[in-house]
Amino acid sequence: MTITIGLFSSVAGRRFNISPSVSGKSTWDLDVDGIMSITTAGSYTFTPLSSFSCVVEAWGPGGNGGDVNGAPTANSPATTFDGLSAGGGRVGGSITAGAGGTATGGDINSNGNGGSNGQNNTITNCVGGAGGTSPNGGTGGAQVVDSNSGGTEAQGNNGNAPGGGASGGATYRGNNPGQGAGGGGGGGAYLLKNISTGHFVIGSDLTIVVGASPTFTQGIGAGGRGAAGKFKIT
Repeated sequence: MTITIGLFSSVAGRRFNISPSVSGKSTWDLDVDGIMSITTAGSYTFTPLSSFSCVVEAWGPGGNGGDVNGAPTANSPATTFDGLSAGGGRVGGSITAGAGGTATGGDINSNGNGGSNGQNNTITNCVGGAGGTSPNGGTGGAQVVDSNSGGTEAQGNNGNAPGGGASGGATYRGNNPGQGAGGGGGGGAYLLKNISTGHFVIGSDLTIVVGASPTFTQGIGAGGRGAAGKFKIT
């Protein structure tokens, strides 16, 4: 059934347009096509074709891991939609871990878990701190250890999707200059919002942004990369 409201035609069902398309669909019906999940970072235009109730969940991206020289990038941006924000995890620094992201606007707002500090154990090894976990999402990258003073550094592990923070890298030099470790990146935040019928304005565009951690060159001894965020509507 089609109902005309002003110059815009409303359709029955829980339907919306999404651009660019997701899973090959530019028009989505939650009651026919099922849950829509966006795991590819970027900006999307969401246009409701009817006024419907739904549940929105969002995860922020994980923070990148640090290295002996400090934080390799900026902090990770949030995943956002219609006043909701699931913040990205903070990047790890030299030894110091990144904090978890902060969630705002949801009925449930769960901040991401912080990473763990790196360790410079002087005469034995260096340990890159583990990445933080995203609530109801991805785990952080596991810590790495470098105990070889011959120059074989340990690169940090990437975070697991969605929103897991990366572990820091480790560089051991037999207690000589240039050794140290990075802290783990923080996990992305998580939120859940129940949206009631009547909230969406039919035909009015809204923007979904799925955040991703900044790219950087992951050389030997560098931290890993935080996992991308996620957006889900049910």
